[in-house]
Amino acid sequence: MPPEQFRSSIKRLALAGAAMALLAPAAGAATLDFDFSFENLANGGGTVTGVIRGLEDNATGAASSVEVLTNTEGFGLGEYIGNPSQNSWTVAGGAITAFDFLVFGGSNTAPAVTDASIRFGILEGNWLVGLRDSSGGVVASAAAGDTLTFTLRTEPTAVI
Repeated sequence: MPPEQFRSSIKRLALAGAAMALLAPAAGAATLDFDFSFENLANGGGTVTGVIRGLEDNATGAASSVEVLTNTEGFGLGEYIGNPSQNSWTVAGGAITAFDFLVFGGSNTAPAVTDASIRFGILEGNWLVGLRDSSGGVVASAAAGDTLTFTLRTEPTAVI
């Protein structure tokens, strides 16, 4: 191979390697999922559990999914990411540290939940949470926020 062609091949190979190195971290990135649980004190009682999916560690961003899995009162089960009014979550060191999430079911379209509303928020340092059997409103209370827990799931969701 002539030296000129050899140098050109090496340059192309180096550029391809650099491009792959830049893209590899993005392809291998993972998001975090959290289980949640709270006592729905301001909306008739009951214990609510679910999962928040698609959060990045050491960042603030929108969840890709907020799903209520169980509610001892029987309402509001399903996916809430449809048309959220607010969707901001902060994760630091693998823990949720701040959140502002509000969905009125009436603003969603199926298959997202359309007949219930949910709220996670922080007001004056107090955690607030509530799930209501109403498409147009929800009461979130600090008393319920005192029962709110987030638990990191051990299996992260791969980003493709």
